[in-house]
Amino acid sequence: EWFAGLRNEHFAYVHPKSERFTFFTGLNLFLSPALDKYDANGLKTGTFSAMDGSLSAGLAFAFSPDFCAGLTAKGVYQQADKETAYAYAADLGFIRKFENLKLGLAVLNLGTPVKLYKDSFALPLTFRGGAAYRVNERIWFAADAFQTGAGLGFAGGAEGELAVTPAETAFVRLGYKGGGAESAGSGITAGVGLKSGELRFDYAFAPYGDLGDSHRLTISFKFGGEREFLTREKKLRQVYRKAENAEAVTKEKKGRPAPAKKAAPAKDNGKKTPPKREKEIYFMW
Repeated sequence: EWFAGLRNEHFAYVHPKSERFTFFTGLNLFLSPALDKYDANGLKTGTFSAMDGSLSAGLAFAFSPDFCAGLTAKGVYQQADKETAYAYAADLGFIRKFENLKLGLAVLNLGTPVKLYKDSFALPLTFRGGAAYRVNERIWFAADAFQTGAGLGFAGGAEGELAVTPAETAFVRLGYKGGGAESAGSGITAGVGLKSGELRFDYAFAPYGDLGDSHRLTISFKFGGEREFLTREKKLRQVYRKAENAEAVTKEKKGRPAPAKKAAPAKDNGKKTPPKREKEIYFMW
């Protein structure tokens, strides 16, 4: 819920397909209340509504447990009264993980221009970079910088985690966002969260000075089993154990092996034949 009756609704679904691939889709809507409509003479002729929306789908790929990339394709829709406009765009991002540090870089809104009425304008091309540092298991610090057109903004914040019960965890957040107009408020933001099992609630509050206050509520739910990223070493162990189990089952079915026949004595030609050894080779890509 934004100021002046503006609303932003967002729905997203994320589906891990394998150890490396993750698919996701989302719907984002920005809605306005009824607005007064005037003719060329300044006379009120009624009301109209306006909205922006985007439908997106994408794929994320983990090159390793510490580096991943994502690509999103989206269709953009705008409506003002009876006029509509469409555009198509893509977002690209990367995340690099270290022991206690995460670094991210993204380019947003690479796409076609939007034409509404007789005017055509480009989507706001945005460059964004950020970092998150984990002090310990319960405290995170994060910073973010972004550029949209000629405007430059930045944000920073901290999150603390507190275990309420063995199954419930509470979160407290405090942040600051700069680079906006002076009339947009102090830039200080705050939020709380609660995680209970696979269900999570998050609330954020941001004052915008003379414009009013913004409230954001997020509800997320996880279902399905936890996904473990398998390294090459873990995969090799799985293959080797599987081969060992198959060999053990085969020996159990056959029973004790028959006594080996004594080989005929080799002719003494002055050369000794080395004993044969059993070898196994595993190839992995």
